[in-house]
Amino acid sequence: MAELKFDTPQGTLFVQGWQQDTMKLAAEVGRELAQSTESVGLFRDFDGTRVYVKGSHLRGKARFRYALRRLLLRKRAPRIEEYFNLCWLTERHFQVALPLAAGEFVRAGAPHYHYLITRAEPGALALDDFCADASADERRVVLNELARELARMHSIRFLHHDLYPRNLLVGSKELARRVVFIDVWAGGPAPNQRPPEYDLACLLLDADRFLEREEQRALLEEYMHQRRVQDRPVDARRFLARIGRERKTLFAQLQRDPGRLRGLPLPRADWDPEQLGVSALN
Repeated sequence: MAELKFDTPQGTLFVQGWQQDTMKLAAEVGRELAQSTESVGLFRDFDGTRVYVKGSHLRGKARFRYALRRLLLRKRAPRIEEYFNLCWLTERHFQVALPLAAGEFVRAGAPHYHYLITRAEPGALALDDFCADASADERRVVLNELARELARMHSIRFLHHDLYPRNLLVGSKELARRVVFIDVWAGGPAPNQRPPEYDLACLLLDADRFLEREEQRALLEEYMHQRRVQDRPVDARRFLARIGRERKTLFAQLQRDPGRLRGLPLPRADWDPEQLGVSALN
């Protein structure tokens, strides 16, 4: 990985990437994006490749907060943080939306625009959309893979921190591995402020909408089994209880701020992982 610096009318642009030619093209894209007043999230062609580009301005309190984080904690803007997290996962053989480049515009020491360019995943579906149409056998294979990969991720102390079904893509059935992680800006390698159970609470917050109860149970059992395989076992009782507590916190957030539902109905309030019949001996 490398960094290039460009002086622009919008401030100093710092671009992260792997290849200099790609980074120079990413700088051109950044100059174009930063002129818009709106946040963007769109597919486009980039250097002969179909990519997904997302970018947004940092304004007001958000800009001040990230300026302080940059100065005092050497923390990066969200899209830059996401780029490094995607690279970290790629290097450890997780399937992610391949990061091609990321950039941030900085003026007077404060970032004010940040963006990320990742390779598109043609034909991939969000996990809940996939589950809506897939057969039971196909769902079982994908959910087992998800449990294995998530257990491996947590065993090496990486937290996704935003593991809702929309942030898990499922690729074509012709692929040997199908689960693709996206939107990993909020988490990262240890240290983390939240436990691994938080990821599972996000994933299962609205589980009854797209997973059968038996599928939820099997996913948790496979996850626990794989934690043992990774020599990072969990105590089943504490593990399930912690998922339940984290899920209650997330549910309360939805009640306070219904905009987080993104048009979906409120999940059921009484969902409890301890009532799924998960076997502690798996």
